[in-house]
Amino acid sequence: MSRIKSKFRRFGRFEVAEFDCPDHVFSKHSHDEFVIGANITGRETVTLDRRSFEAGDNQLTLYNPAQVQSSHANSTVWSFVSIYMRPRDFAALTGIDENAVFEDPTPTSVSLSKSLITFVREALDASADEDMLNLRLGDLLLDLLDVSGAAQLGAERPSDMQMQMVAEQLMDHIAEPPRLADMAQHLGLSPVALVRAFKKAYGLPPFEWLNVQRINTARQQLRRGHPLTEIAYDLGYADQPHFNRRFKAATGLTPSRFQQVK
Repeated sequence: MSRIKSKFRRFGRFEVAEFDCPDHVFSKHSHDEFVIGANITGRETVTLDRRSFEAGDNQLTLYNPAQVQSSHANSTVWSFVSIYMRPRDFAALTGIDENAVFEDPTPTSVSLSKSLITFVREALDASADEDMLNLRLGDLLLDLLDVSGAAQLGAERPSDMQMQMVAEQLMDHIAEPPRLADMAQHLGLSPVALVRAFKKAYGLPPFEWLNVQRINTARQQLRRGHPLTEIAYDLGYADQPHFNRRFKAATGLTPSRFQQVK
């Protein structure tokens, strides 16, 4: 009997898992989802659509929906993490076309592999904030698309002025920001190109940057004595508790406490 230890957690747009299974054999199967993985320890032999290869420590494995796969350990230890995502959720978090797929199933990037492992382990923690996880995962997926050589990553070169226009548009519609795909289309860019250029210009992806601006705006309004419910509504938070959680996560204080001391 094979030994297998596993942890699972499901979120709205994705599921994460960590496996420790040195004796287990995953026979031929396929998923309707993307399966995005990274080996923690050990080596495995993988067969993917009739092509076999080996994957060792910190090796990324990026499987597209419907690909036939099987794998087994070829070392005395074998542990790995996986993220499972439906194509529509992959598209929603990255802004790319729903039909996009990874081109290279085994790109090499130790830093991204470690980032993926860290992300899964943090997501498995019961205290993890799903909104923040979605933001981080979207950025991680774009990095993975980049190293895998996905066809959607073109040679577009957005200008700094275009990125300034995106920032201004986000601030003008801070409570209900436009969709990433719509902003990209308006500028004649792919969503992936927009995200990468914006991150280069401002240090963060567009919506993560906007969340920082929301907190900064909330600070200003709290100092002016604006009612908490009014601030939450004006800045697009789902409700008062949502605003409280996000503000405390960013500042270490609840909005009411911040208003008292500042």
